[in-house]
Amino acid sequence: MNGSFGAGTASMWCDVLKLTGAEMLANYESHYYKGTPAVTVNTFGKGHVYYVGCDLDDVALNKLMNLIIEREGIARSLPLKYDGVEAIERSKDGQRYLMLLNHKNESIEVELRGTFEDALSGEAIQNRIILEPYAAHALLKR
Repeated sequence: MNGSFGAGTASMWCDVLKLTGAEMLANYESHYYKGTPAVTVNTFGKGHVYYVGCDLDDVALNKLMNLIIEREGIARSLPLKYDGVEAIERSKDGQRYLMLLNHKNESIEVELRGTFEDALSGEAIQNRIILEPYAAHALLKR
C-alpha cells in the first residue's frame, strides 16, 4: 500500500473500494487489488469521513493519524507522542480535564502544556509529570 502519508503493509484484510466522490489517500500496490483505493476521505456535511479499507501496520497507521490531525487542524493533547501513553481530554462545565494512562511496565516522563492539578492528590503539576508503571492520572487544567 502506498499513499500521501507513506507506504505500509496490509496483511489480514483488504476491502475493495470504489471512489464515488471520495479522494484516494492510499492505494494497494500488489495482487488483485493493485491500483485500487486502500484509504479514502470524503466530505460529509461540514466534516470529513476517513475510510481505511485494510489493516495498516503501525508505522503507516501512525503516519495516517498524523496526516488526519494536520489536515483537520486537531490540537494534540500532549506536545509529544509517547509510546504506551494514552492521553484523553474532556471538559465539563468549563473545566478541562486531561486523563493520562501509562500502559507500560516502566516510568515515563511526559511533557505537558501548562499547569495542572492532580484531581486525586491535589498536587500542582507544571509542564511535566512522571507516570509510574501502569499509572492513571486525572489532571485538572489550571
